[in-house]
Amino acid sequence: MTYSFNLVDEPWIPCLTFDGERVELGLRDTLAQAHELREVRGDTPLETASLYRLLLVMLHRVVDGPRKRSAWIKLWRKRQEGFDPAKVDGYLQRWYHRFNLFDPEYPFFQVADESQLGKRATVNKMIPQLTPDATLFEHTLNDEKQGASLTTAEAARALIVNQNYGLGYQLFVDAPCAKGTVFIIQGITLIETLLLNLVRYPAESGEYISTSDDAPAWERNSAFEVVVEGVQFSRDAVEQIRNGKRRLSYERHVPRGQLDYMTWHNRKIKLFPEGLGDSIVVRSIAWAPGMRLDDQVTDPMQHYTRGKDGWQVYSLKPERSLWRDLDSLLRFFQPGSKALGVSSIAWVATLTRKDPQLVAKMYLLSAFGMVKDKAKLLYLRRETTPLPIDVLRDKTLLGQLARALQIADRSSVAIRRAAFVLAWLILSPDIEVKAVSRDQIDAKIARGRNTRGKDEEAKRIYKFYQSWGVERYYWSDLEVHFHRLIQDLADAPEQSLQIWQNQVRRAATSAFNQVESYAGGDQRAMRATAVARQWFYIELAAVLGKANNKSHTKGGDES
Repeated sequence: MTYSFNLVDEPWIPCLTFDGERVELGLRDTLAQAHELREVRGDTPLETASLYRLLLVMLHRVVDGPRKRSAWIKLWRKRQEGFDPAKVDGYLQRWYHRFNLFDPEYPFFQVADESQLGKRATVNKMIPQLTPDATLFEHTLNDEKQGASLTTAEAARALIVNQNYGLGYQLFVDAPCAKGTVFIIQGITLIETLLLNLVRYPAESGEYISTSDDAPAWERNSAFEVVVEGVQFSRDAVEQIRNGKRRLSYERHVPRGQLDYMTWHNRKIKLFPEGLGDSIVVRSIAWAPGMRLDDQVTDPMQHYTRGKDGWQVYSLKPERSLWRDLDSLLRFFQPGSKALGVSSIAWVATLTRKDPQLVAKMYLLSAFGMVKDKAKLLYLRRETTPLPIDVLRDKTLLGQLARALQIADRSSVAIRRAAFVLAWLILSPDIEVKAVSRDQIDAKIARGRNTRGKDEEAKRIYKFYQSWGVERYYWSDLEVHFHRLIQDLADAPEQSLQIWQNQVRRAATSAFNQVESYAGGDQRAMRATAVARQWFYIELAAVLGKANNKSHTKGGDES
């Protein structure tokens, strides 16, 4: 039986309306209604990011660019009217047959020839790549022989997620987004979000220059086709290749441009549809390793810093919120920077340099990623932080943002040292802390953090200190005040920084007070607390200066 599910017409992209309703739309309706929709919202952060990447590649083709700043501005000023339906329909009709998930010759994002793949397996093979909780899919069956069953919409989303985020194991390597973090500037509507991330194409300079034959995978007869220009083969070898007696071993590791990269096939996959009543489901797949990407190819939607071994991608950290890194994420286009930043951030900065009123003063910057251990996915994560457009254009404001975050970071070190001293004195009351230097405390903390180290005392103290969660308490308290700082920084920079400094002192004091309550009220704890509090005052004063008497009392606060 022949099955068909064309992504142009069939509903499969989950979107949110302004009423909070979740609707699924096809490619045509998603683009046609983008000015009326709030956002794309997948079942997981990886789905959401993958869908945005797909839509952006399509838009580059639909608008044929934007090749210039003026072309982008024209699109932006007409955003309330939506995208030009004639251009959207024209592109989708031209390539309509390539968006059929089960096309016998050109199945979307797949290979048609099963002989290139391994043995058939249940679709469960793809599920661990999507979420640590395989029960996410409502259609999962309990029959071990049948395995999971995905609807066509779920299978389509699983397919593009695997090409973007598939994890390396055995012969497979990590997909382009698996190690890093995808950044997307969020507008008020879906069309704003898409346009804010629709950078100049083709790029005029930088890391993302495209060749003349750059194209998305679905526009090629095979995503794996190789251009062998400049590669010399003997006449006999050419004849053998033509006759199928010899395989062409020349492999492609470098994309031809941005669109090729954004639709890079990390896996060779084929979905096998089945009928289930009036519906189509996917229970089995076959796959094999796809194209291995060169390690130094960079992603325009990710952030990198230059290390001794080349570009190092930014990844979300379990213990560190995104907003704490905002200054480093925005500093990349400053002179002397060793970073390669997110292209959409650089593009918006370029767009607004001549016309500061072109876009709003504030957007959200969303980060999509995962935390993994080799081939095991631990958890998924989506974080947002305010993105102040004024700061992108003003070196002074960016410097003040960096200063504010540095103050907060240095104050967290003060809390860490004082709280660790408290734990040290409680567990080892005979230690003479006054004779211990900051460097010695930091070294003790480092040895305690090293689970493979030999300093058992340090590990015991560190575990005790960590149980208090003092730094988590401190950073959580500060986050809401960071949002206020970002809102006010451009209009009143000095006043905003002073308010921020007061809030840092208050949050640090509050966090240390909380630790004292955990330490207990026995005589040993009270003696340890008195010494540790003096350490705290000294350390905090080194960062913020001396406080008034009110803040030196337990529970003291500053507004």
